[in-house]
Amino acid sequence: LRVFYYLLIFVPPMVLSGLFLGMAAISALVTLGKRANELTYVIVYALLPFTTAYYPLEVLPAWAQTVSRFLPFVHILQAMREYVLRGINPVWGIAIGLFLSLGYGAIGLYLFSRAFQRSRVKGLARLSD
Repeated sequence: LRVFYYLLIFVPPMVLSGLFLGMAAISALVTLGKRANELTYVIVYALLPFTTAYYPLEVLPAWAQTVSRFLPFVHILQAMREYVLRGINPVWGIAIGLFLSLGYGAIGLYLFSRAFQRSRVKGLARLSD
């Protein structure tokens, strides 16, 4: 039952956080076509060390910690780590992560709508290259 509680608290914010990466990837695909597929993987794998999925934030160098603080995953994962290991209330970390996710989601939605409009003008047939 406790594991279900963890999932109920932490999975929805993580899914929402992943949406901005997905929207950015789709925007790149709509703008650049299939050639951008590899680019999206490179960007995601380049961000992965900064997400603190494998280790705590304190392990990173100072410059990487600064970069990491702009990613919503970091705050949610740190809140999850603190809650599971020390029993600290995760609401603050989840709130910061959700706030960043909503901000990046709005930017991602705007970029996607611009990319889609541009693609409609140029034609969608070029995306099948």
